[in-house]
Amino acid sequence: MKGKSTLWLFLMAMLLNTIMVNIGTSPVTNTKLYIDPTTAIISLDIIGVGSETVTLTGPTEVNRSDPYDPDDGQRHAYVDSFAPVYDEWSHVGTDPYLNATGDGNYIEGTFDGAVMAWFTFEDVVLEPGEYIKSVTLFGYTDGPYDEGCDFDIYANDFTWLGSLYATGAPNWVTPRWVGDATVSDLYPVAKTEDGLNGMEVLAYFYDPAGAGGPGNIIDALKLEVIVGDDRLKIDTEIMYMNLVGTGDLLGPVTIAESPSKASSGAIQQQVVGEDFPADSFFDVFIEIETTLPYPLSTLHNDDPHHLSAVILGVPPLGTSYTTPLSVDKPLKDELGNIVGYITNVILVFPTPEEVLQHLITTIESWDLLRGIEDSLTPKLEAAIDLLNKNNINGAVHILEAFINQVEAITKGLFGNRMKVMHDTVKSVINNLR
Repeated sequence: MKGKSTLWLFLMAMLLNTIMVNIGTSPVTNTKLYIDPTTAIISLDIIGVGSETVTLTGPTEVNRSDPYDPDDGQRHAYVDSFAPVYDEWSHVGTDPYLNATGDGNYIEGTFDGAVMAWFTFEDVVLEPGEYIKSVTLFGYTDGPYDEGCDFDIYANDFTWLGSLYATGAPNWVTPRWVGDATVSDLYPVAKTEDGLNGMEVLAYFYDPAGAGGPGNIIDALKLEVIVGDDRLKIDTEIMYMNLVGTGDLLGPVTIAESPSKASSGAIQQQVVGEDFPADSFFDVFIEIETTLPYPLSTLHNDDPHHLSAVILGVPPLGTSYTTPLSVDKPLKDELGNIVGYITNVILVFPTPEEVLQHLITTIESWDLLRGIEDSLTPKLEAAIDLLNKNNINGAVHILEAFINQVEAITKGLFGNRMKVMHDTVKSVINNLR
């Protein structure tokens, strides 16, 4: 192994440069997190074969984005009840009449200046960290007149919210004359920390044709709720997975990420301004290689298996992702036929100490040049010792020195070994920080 040519050294330097450039250059995300060993415990029920649970281990690679403030969400709350006030109008179909468009249920005014009814709306429930930014009232108007009918709308405290005017009917329209019809500002009692609750409006019909004229229709009422969320979020995706194990019924099994469907996920703060604990999930698509005859030799899922966890660092070392609800996912063969079900999945990421110990074992198996192994593994052992003593800063300092050493070495390293060491230790550092 001595006396390597200048060309060999040049090629190794180019490889190192390529590795350093490629780290964190995904078009979607910017940081690669290499985690080895990852453990998956998967329960399968295959028709004609049987049911069993297989434990598999191997490396995974997860891409993550920079933290960002997510966009506002939009939700709609429709009418869910009504109470009539005046009878000089027609209500067609079934109660509550204004809960959907095009369902044959609506109200039609037949009298000039008639108070029609109180309508309540579905509640809007907020998730932790969310808040209501605005609530806008919409009405769907229809009828023989394009601009010939008004539906005046009042809040529960008789605050006038404006008129739903049949401009361009049939069409969704917002109340005119009252700005953007932000209901939550006009009727704040309905807006709480939990969401929008108990919103109620009074509809008043005005038809310029007067009594006996052709009626105009309002087909639906809804609230458009804009929901803000200032909790920082990180997008994630499992980019690589190579887990191997052996089942009593299936024999040797390999699980890889789907080549056609993205196993996407996310990490989000539970509390604004506090990074951890954070909520995390993955929607996982996999391929399962077996020794069963074709077309059972390769199995896959087209419905994602949802896994979630509360994490304390990124990457989420020392965390188990589980399925919140027991929902069987169809398992398909190479012809696309359903041949069984994935009944449960647990994805276990190792602790930082386990990652470093596994890397030590891996380095020892490489049979490196004399002195190189002895210069690398003691640093990892020292970092493990400091982690066991809860000296996080000391461990990070030693691990950074390890990366510096790996980046400086060319002799005795070839293939993918340099990248494995660099990415593995970098992921541990990211987690500890």
